Amino acid sequence: MRYLDGMAHAEIAAQLQVSTKMVQKYLVQALLHCHAALAEPAKVAG
Repeated sequence: MRYLDGMAHAEIAAQLQVSTKMVQKYLVQALLHCHAALAEPAKVAG
């Protein structure tokens, strides 16, 4: 919502009926997860 739709934290919070701090917390967690996944060497199945 933040990056795809360009919504502000307050707009996301209102739509999801959560606090702005909750939106910020989960955005940070999501970005950290993405960075960690990108930093791992590629896993090849087989």
